Amino acid sequence: MKHCHAALPRRLFVAFAVGLIMFFLPLTSFSQSTYCTANFKGDPTSGCAPLKVVFTDLSIDAAEWKWYFPGGFPSNASGKGPHTVTYNTPGTYDVELVIKCKLGEDSEKKFKYITVNNCDCQANFYGTPTTLCAGEKIRFTDTSAGAASWQWTFPGGNPASATGKGPHDILYATPGEYDVELKILCKIGSDIEKKLKYIKVQDCRCEADFMGEPREGCAPLTVKFSDLSTGAIMWWWEFPGGIPASATGAGPHLVKYNAPGKYTVALNIECKNGKDYISKKEYVEVKSCSFDLGDAPNSYGTTLAENGARHIINPD
Repeated sequence: MKHCHAALPRRLFVAFAVGLIMFFLPLTSFSQSTYCTANFKGDPTSGCAPLKVVFTDLSIDAAEWKWYFPGGFPSNASGKGPHTVTYNTPGTYDVELVIKCKLGEDSEKKFKYITVNNCDCQANFYGTPTTLCAGEKIRFTDTSAGAASWQWTFPGGNPASATGKGPHDILYATPGEYDVELKILCKIGSDIEKKLKYIKVQDCRCEADFMGEPREGCAPLTVKFSDLSTGAIMWWWEFPGGIPASATGAGPHLVKYNAPGKYTVALNIECKNGKDYISKKEYVEVKSCSFDLGDAPNSYGTTLAENGARHIINPD
């Protein structure tokens, strides 16, 4: 009679080993499949038609490659590459890559990845100068490619619009920042170029002016002088007969006149774009005033006025 006790453990071991293999095999497949990742890059991704783009594979664990280039030539390809694709027509284009790995597959699609421009119809221009003083003109010159007609818009300028290639001379009268736009039509297609806040118009006036208050009164008279100039960055004041007789800075300045008379006041200014000077002749009048106190008692020393009233000389 034969005994099978020795064979039984071997059968159990084999069964256990097979079970372990069957248990870990899906996990191994899943782990490997996570490394099956499709990716790529194109260079360049934008430019003028015809545009040639080189596509390079960046995938992980790929064994097979299938490329799709709608709008390009060729429109599809296989193999790792790199692949050179030509786009002849302006527009935006998607690109897709599908890969297969030892375990699994993946795909990558990049939407509107390629931009092809119609550089045979491209609007452009420049203006000189782009920073100027109010009341001056700018000359705009077209540098477009392929244009057959031109429509210009100059908000804030005079004229505010124009047609034709130009150049166009535009007057800007009011300080501020202004956009400029050019629309062109070509034999095939159209284009627009808009430059935001392209023109900077400054208030470049340099005009000296001032006011004094009060302008007349009894001695001693104190007058407050305030600057009313436009564009000034430096000030030099002249107050002949006053204290002080001169001053610098915008002020206001307080000037005292002790003696009766008529006084001229002058102001020199300096601006970013020049200088100016103003002189106001006999601008301040200082009077000699006597105060009529009416009849005074006999006990006070008095003097007789023309109107018959007596004025106190020394009211101790």
